[in-house]
Amino acid sequence: MILSFLALLPILVLIVLLTIFKKPAIVVAPVTLSITVILALFLWNMDSHLLGLAALEGAIYGLWPIGIIIFGSISLSNLMLETGSVKKIEGLVGSVSSDIRIMVVLVAWGLESFLEAIAGFGSGLALPISILTVMGVSPLKAGIVALLANSVPTTYGGVGIGLTALVDASSQPLDLIAKYVSWQLFIPSLMMPFIIVRVIAGSWKKTREIFWVPLCAGLGQGLGLMLPINSVAMIALLSGMMNLGGGIGAVYFFYPHLRSNQKINWKEAWNTLLPFTIAISLILITGPLVPFINSLLSNAVTKITIFPEGKPLVFRWFMDAGVFLLLAGVIGAYFQGLKVPQIIQNLKKTSLQLKNTLIILVSILAMAKIMTYSGMIDSLSQGIAYSVGEFYPLISPILGAIGTLVTGSVASSGILMGALQAEMGVLLNISPSWLVALNASGASGAKMLAPHSVAIVLAALGSSEEEGNIIRFISKMLMLYLFILMIVSWVGVKFM
Repeated sequence: MILSFLALLPILVLIVLLTIFKKPAIVVAPVTLSITVILALFLWNMDSHLLGLAALEGAIYGLWPIGIIIFGSISLSNLMLETGSVKKIEGLVGSVSSDIRIMVVLVAWGLESFLEAIAGFGSGLALPISILTVMGVSPLKAGIVALLANSVPTTYGGVGIGLTALVDASSQPLDLIAKYVSWQLFIPSLMMPFIIVRVIAGSWKKTREIFWVPLCAGLGQGLGLMLPINSVAMIALLSGMMNLGGGIGAVYFFYPHLRSNQKINWKEAWNTLLPFTIAISLILITGPLVPFINSLLSNAVTKITIFPEGKPLVFRWFMDAGVFLLLAGVIGAYFQGLKVPQIIQNLKKTSLQLKNTLIILVSILAMAKIMTYSGMIDSLSQGIAYSVGEFYPLISPILGAIGTLVTGSVASSGILMGALQAEMGVLLNISPSWLVALNASGASGAKMLAPHSVAIVLAALGSSEEEGNIIRFISKMLMLYLFILMIVSWVGVKFM
C-alpha cells in the first residue's frame, strides 16, 4: 500500500500545486516530472537509460499526435477569428435563438460533441470557446463549459478509437462493452447539459426556464450511444448529431417565444462554415467510414520504436486529425479572403501562443510514460484493486479516470487499465465486460481535467490566470461524475 501511495504522489502533487497553491502549469509540470524521475530511479529501480527512452517516447507523443492536434485546432480557431467566421457562426446559432442559455447548449454541448466525435483528442475544445467568448461569455465560464462538455462524448471521440483500443487491451467483445457504456453514461448524458446551462445562467431557476432544451440535448446524446449499430464510428457521429438536433428541436417545439426570427443567408452560411466543412470532409473520407481511402492512406505511416518493450509510435502523415484541422483552417481562410502573408503571420502567432502549452504537454506525457514503464502504474492500480476486494466495482471507474488523468486520453487509459479491469472481473466473478466498460466511462469523465484538455482551453483563452479557478470547479464536477458512476456500477453488479 505504501508503494501504491508513492506511485500516486506525482499526480497528487500535480493537482495540489495547481488547485490549492495556484501555481502555473508551466512550473508544476516540470516539477512533477522531476518527482516521477526520482521515484522511478530510486524506488522502482528503473535503469537510467530506459528512463530516458521512456521520457523521450512521452515527449514525442506529446508533440505528435497530441501537439499537432492542439496546433491544428487552435490555428483553425485563430484563422476563423481573423476572417470573422466565428462572429458569423454566432449569428447562425442566433438564427435558432438569441437566448444565451440556449446558444451555449448548442455550441458547448452540441457542436463540441460532434467535433469530438470526428476528431477526438480534445480537438473539439478550441472552436466552441472562441464562439462563446465572441457571444460575450466570460473567458472563465467559456473554459468551464467547454471542459464540462468534454466528458460523455469523448467515450466515442475520434470515431470511437477509445473503445477500439479498450477492446484490444481487454479482449472483451465490442458490442457488449458498447452496450454497457451506454447504460453507464445515460445519467451523465442527462446531467451535464443542465450543469452547463447553470454555469451560464447563474441559477437553477433560470436553468429550469429552458428545461426541455438541455433535457432533449442530453437525451439525444444518451440515446445516440444506445443505437443498435455495429459501428463505433457511426455511433460517434450519430450521437453528436442527435445531441445537436435534440437541442434545436426542443427550441422549436417547446419555446417558440424564444425562437429567432432571423433568416439564414445560406450562401453566406456556406462560406462561413467552409473551414469547418473542409475539416469534417477530410476526416470523414479518410476515416473508417470510407474503407478504400482509409486503407490506401494507412500505408503512408512511419513507425518508430523508442522504448524496447513499448509499442511503436505511429505517425499517420496523411490521416492525422491535427493536420486536417490545420489544412482546413489555412484553405478556408485563403478562400475567405486572407492573403498568404496574413495566414503565415497568424500561424506564427499561434506557435508563440502555444509555446508554454507544448512544454506542459511534453512534461506530462514524459511523466506518464515513465510511470507506465517503471511499473508505478501497475503498483498503483493493483494496490487499489486488491485492497478493496468485493468493493472493487466502486473503484473501477476511478481507475479509468486515473488512466486518463495520467495519459490524457480515453484510448490510452483503456490500453493502460483494460487488461487489469478484465482480470479483476474474472477473479471476483463479476462480468469482465461490465468492469472494462466502467473504465471507459470513468475515463470519459476525467477528460474534463486531463492535462492536455486544460492546456487546450488555456491556450484558446490566451491566458493561464484562471487555471486554478477552472481546475477547482472541474475537479468538483469530476467527483460528482465519478460518484454517479460508482452508484451505477454497484447497482449494475447487483442486478447483473
